[in-house]
Amino acid sequence: LKGEVRQTLLINLLSELVDLHPADTIIFKIDDSNNLDAATGKFLSSLSSSDKAFILYATSKKIPVNVPNLIKLTPLKDSAILEIFRRSLSLPNGEVEEKLSSSFLSAASGSPLFARLLSNYMKASRLLTYQGGVIGFNDRGQDEAKSLTSAAITGYLQELLDSLSPESSLMIRCATLLHSHFTAYELYALFKCEHNLPPPPHSLSELVNAGLLRSSPDETLSFTNNNILELISASIPHAQQCNLHSHYLKLLEDRGGAPAPELFTHAIGAKDFSRGRLYGLAAATEQKDAFLLEDALTTVEKATQFIDPNDAQNAARIKQLHGELLCVCDRSTDGLIFLEESLGLSGEVVNPSCLSSQKALQEVHYKFNLSDALIPIRQKSFLITASQCYDRLSRIYFQTGKIQNAFFAVYRGLNIAEMSGSQEQMAKAYSTVAFVTKRVDYARKAQLVSIPNSPTAAFVDMLYGGMLIGEGAFEDALDVLRRSINCASSLKDFATLGLSMSVLGWCYFVQGKFDRSLRISEEMLELGKEKGDIRFLNWGTHSKIRDYLALGRMDEARSLMIGVDNDFIKNGMGKLLNSDQIHLTGFKVRLAMDTSVEAVKKVLSDHDDVVSKLFKPCTQLVEFAGLCSIIEGLLMVKEEEGGGGCDEIIHKILMATEHYVKSYPIFGPRLKFYMWRFSGDGTKATTLDEAWRLAVEFGMEVEKGLIVKA
Repeated sequence: LKGEVRQTLLINLLSELVDLHPADTIIFKIDDSNNLDAATGKFLSSLSSSDKAFILYATSKKIPVNVPNLIKLTPLKDSAILEIFRRSLSLPNGEVEEKLSSSFLSAASGSPLFARLLSNYMKASRLLTYQGGVIGFNDRGQDEAKSLTSAAITGYLQELLDSLSPESSLMIRCATLLHSHFTAYELYALFKCEHNLPPPPHSLSELVNAGLLRSSPDETLSFTNNNILELISASIPHAQQCNLHSHYLKLLEDRGGAPAPELFTHAIGAKDFSRGRLYGLAAATEQKDAFLLEDALTTVEKATQFIDPNDAQNAARIKQLHGELLCVCDRSTDGLIFLEESLGLSGEVVNPSCLSSQKALQEVHYKFNLSDALIPIRQKSFLITASQCYDRLSRIYFQTGKIQNAFFAVYRGLNIAEMSGSQEQMAKAYSTVAFVTKRVDYARKAQLVSIPNSPTAAFVDMLYGGMLIGEGAFEDALDVLRRSINCASSLKDFATLGLSMSVLGWCYFVQGKFDRSLRISEEMLELGKEKGDIRFLNWGTHSKIRDYLALGRMDEARSLMIGVDNDFIKNGMGKLLNSDQIHLTGFKVRLAMDTSVEAVKKVLSDHDDVVSKLFKPCTQLVEFAGLCSIIEGLLMVKEEEGGGGCDEIIHKILMATEHYVKSYPIFGPRLKFYMWRFSGDGTKATTLDEAWRLAVEFGMEVEKGLIVKA
C-alpha cells in the first residue's frame, strides 16, 4: 500500500487499538527505519500531537540526523554479552573458557550488535569447539583470536563510516588524536588547524547520533567504542597522522601545555625530534618523581631514539636518567653502563676510552674510582654533570637498600663536586652525604654553601628539618620546614614542596599531634587534585591513611587503602622503593590487627619479603610508622600464640632497629617499649624504666601513654 491509502489504513487501525485498550501505551516497532517511506514518516510525526501515549522503537543502519529524544545505550555487562554469545550458538548453558571469554569481551566492548556479529563470524568460520560443556577456541581460533575485531566488525563499521557526510568524516579523523574525554572546543580547534576550514555546525551532532561519539554530562566527548577508534586511526595515511600530531602538539603548547607524557606522545607521532628530546626527558622525570618507575623506563627508552649525537649534554642527561631507572628496577648492571656512558658524554670532547668496557664497568660498579680515563676533560660543566650522576646513583642505591654501594658513590660525588668549584653542586653533594650517612654536620655544611632562595636551599632545609625531628628538636624543625615550604612555593618547585609538606606532617605525627598531621595530609591531597599532580595525591593519600590509623578511624583508613592496594596488584610491590614497601605493608598489618590474629598472619606471610627487609636497619624517617606496625603485628601473633616462629624474626628486627635509633634517637622510647614486650621477665622492669626515661626526655606523649597503660 502506498501514500494516503496506507496512511488512512494505519490511522483506522490505530483508532481500533486505542478503543480496545484505552489504558495501554501504544508501541510502534519499525525495523530498518532508514527505508521508511515519506507517507509513513509524516503519519508518525503526526502522533506527537495526540493526547495518547506512544513509544516509537526503531532500528537503523544509517545515521538519523536531528532525531529528538534518542535513547543513549550504555555498554552491557560482561555477563549479558556472554549470554548473547551462548544463545547465538544455541548453547545457553555452555561454559565459556577464559581465553575465549577474554577475547570475545574485549572485541565486543559491551555492544550487543558487535556480540552478534562476532558470534556469527566465529560460528561461520568454524573457530570454536564444544567439549564437556565448555565452549573454547579450536586450533584455528587460537591463531585468529587477536584479529577477531577486524575480521568480524570492520565491514559493519566501514559501512557506517562511509555513510558520514564528507565534513563529518574529516572531523572523526581529527577526533582519533584526542582519544577520550575531550571538549568540542578542542575538536573544533584541531579541525580548523588541520583543514584550514571553519568546523561544520552539523558534524558533531551527526557523529553523536551515529553512535560514534558519546557526550557526557560534563560536556566532554569520547569514542563510544575502542574498535571504532582503532579502525579510523588505521585508515588515516601516515603523513596525515604526522600532521595531526604536529598541529595538536602546537595547540597544546599554545594553550599553556599539558602533562609531559601527553606532549611526548604527540612529539613521537609528529616525528619531531627536537621536541621528542625535550618532552621525553621531562615525561620520564615526571613519571619517576611520581614513582611510576616502569612507565618512566618505557618513556626514557623511547626518548633514546631522539638522541642527537651533536648534543652531548642532552644525550648525557637522557642516558643518566635511563641508567638511574634501570638501577631502581633491579637491572643495575645495564644501568651502570648507561651511567658510565653519561659520564663520558657530559664532556665536550669524548674520549673513546671512557665508553663502556667490562673493566671500566667493574671499576665504577665496585670501587667508584673515577680514573683519568673517565675524565677526558676536567672542565667545570663536565665535573658538575659527573657529580650529579654519582649523587643520583648514591640515592638510588640508598633507597633500594644497597647501603655500602651508596656510601662509595656519595663520597665520590662529593669529591668531584669539590673539584668542580660549583657552590650549588657542592651544596647538593653535602645534602646527599647527609641524606645517606645521617650526619647532621653535612646538612649544616649544605645550608652554609647553598645559594639563598634556590631550589637547593629549599631541599637542604627539608632534609635538615627531617634530621632535627630525629633528634627531637621539634620547634627548630618546624621553623626550618616552614622556610623550605615558603621557598619551594615561591620557586614553584613542587617536588621539594611536596617532600617538605610530607616531612612537616611527620613532625606533627611523631609528637602525637595526629589532627595537625591530618590537616597537612589533606592539604597535599587538595594540591594534588588542583594541579593534577600524582606525587601530591600519593603523598597525601599515604599520609592520610597513616593519620586515620593513628586516630583509630579504621573504616576511613580501610576505604582509602582499597585504592592503594589495587595499585599494589597492578604495579607490583617490588617496583616501589623500600620505604614505600615498608610503610604500606605496615598499613595493611595495622588494619588486619583490627580484625583478627589470622588476618595479621596472612598479611605478614603475603609480604614476608618486606618483613625480611627489616633485618637490616631502616634508613629513613618515613619508615617509622610502617616499622612499628609490623613489629606490633608480630608481637600480637607472639603473644596470642606463645611465640614460636615469630621470636627469631622479632629479635632480628629489634637488633636492626637499634642501629636505626642511632640515626633517629627520637624513636628510642618506642624501641625500648617493644623490647620490654619481647624480653624475658628478668629484664622487663629495667627496659620499661629506660623507655619511660627516654619518653620524658623527648616529650613523647604517645609513648608515655603506652608505657603508663602497660
